[in-house]
Amino acid sequence: MRFRMDVCVLLLATLTCSAMAVDPNTDLSQGQVTFPYTAEITGTDIYMRSGPGMNHYRCGKLSVPEQVTVVAEQNGWSKILPPEGAFSWISKENVKFDPEHAETGVITADDARVWAGSEYVEPMHSTSLQVKLPKGAKVKLLGEEKGDYYKIAPPEGAYLWVNTQYTRFIGAGVAAKQEPLATIDVNTPADANSPLVEVNEPNMPKPAVRKQTVEEIKLKEYRELAKQVDAERAKHMDQQNWTTIRESLTAIADTNDAGRAQKYAKAQLDRVEGFELAQTAGKALKEQNEQLAASRQQIERKKQEELAKVPTVGKYVVIGIIKPSLLYSADSQNKRYVITDDSGKIIAYATAAQSAAGQDISSFFNKKVGLVGEITRDPQSGSSLVTFTAVEEIK
Repeated sequence: MRFRMDVCVLLLATLTCSAMAVDPNTDLSQGQVTFPYTAEITGTDIYMRSGPGMNHYRCGKLSVPEQVTVVAEQNGWSKILPPEGAFSWISKENVKFDPEHAETGVITADDARVWAGSEYVEPMHSTSLQVKLPKGAKVKLLGEEKGDYYKIAPPEGAYLWVNTQYTRFIGAGVAAKQEPLATIDVNTPADANSPLVEVNEPNMPKPAVRKQTVEEIKLKEYRELAKQVDAERAKHMDQQNWTTIRESLTAIADTNDAGRAQKYAKAQLDRVEGFELAQTAGKALKEQNEQLAASRQQIERKKQEELAKVPTVGKYVVIGIIKPSLLYSADSQNKRYVITDDSGKIIAYATAAQSAAGQDISSFFNKKVGLVGEITRDPQSGSSLVTFTAVEEIK
C-alpha cells in the first residue's frame, strides 16, 4: 500500500472538524439549508422509521459514520432516501414476473401500492404507504417473498425517516456511496513535503475469494437458457426442438436451494410448455390437412376410374344396350334408362334432354345404341349418368 504522508494531515483535520457539531438548519453561505443535503449519522443503532414519528414502525438501523440524503424535514424528523439495504413490499397480484429479465417485475395494475419494508413487521401488517406505481412500471425484485408479497428495492418516490437530532449536516447534494477508508497510523508524524512512503506488509494474508452460491451459479445457467429459448422461438415451428432446453430448465427448477433461479426456471418452463403445445397443435393441423387432401385425391381418382369404365366411340359418349330403368317409374317427369354391356352389367344410367326428351325411346329397348350428349356422376345412384340429346342404333 502506498500513501502520501500529507493524507494524514488532511485526515486529522477532517476528524477535528467533524467532531464539531454543525447545526443542520444553518447554511454557512446562505444562512439557511437547502434540500437535498447530505447528513452524517451521529449515533449508534439509530432507527429509521416508516414515517415522521415514534408511532411509525422501525425499518432498520443506522450508525455513525453512515451518511444519508435528506430531502425534507418535518417536526424534528428528516425525510431521507432509502439507504443501501432498505427494502419495500408489494402485493404479488400487482406484479408480473418477467422470466427474460431475472430481477425485474412489471406492474400489472394502475396505482399499485408500495409499502415501507421492515424486518420487524410482517408485510401484511406494513401500513406505511410509500408510493403508488403506474401500470407498466418496473421494479427490482430482491428474491424474497412472504405470503402474498414480493420484497423489492425501494422505487423512486419511496422515503424513510430518521430523527433529526441524530444527524449532522455535511453539505449540499446527494450522499455519495460510502467506500471503506484505508487504515492510516495517525501516530506517525505528518510532513506535507514527504515523498511517497512504501508500506511493506509481506505477511499480510491475501483476501479470501468468495465462493459462488448455488443461486448465483444457477442464475447464470438460467440466463444462458433464456437466450436459448429466444433463439429457438425465432425458428420456424417445424424446426423447433425444446427437449434439451426443457430438461436443463427442469434441472434448475428441481434445485431447492437455487433461490430466484428456481422461480425463474419454473416460469420459463411454463412458456416452453406453451410453445410445445402450439408446435403439437400445428403438426396435428398439418397432418389433418394432408389427410384431407389425400382423401380428396382418392375420391377424384375413383371418380375418374368410374368414368373411364364407360366406353366411348367417336361422337358417342357411351355405347351399350339401352333398357328401361327399374329404379325410376314411367310416370316420372324425368324418365331414366339403364345402359348395359353385352353381359348385362350396368355401364351407366341415362336421361333424355332437349330434342331427345320428346322422342319415343322404347323402340330402341334391348338394342345396342350410341348416345350423344355428356356424361356426369349421378348424385342419386352414385353411378355415371348420361344426359343424351340423340340416340342412334348401332348395327
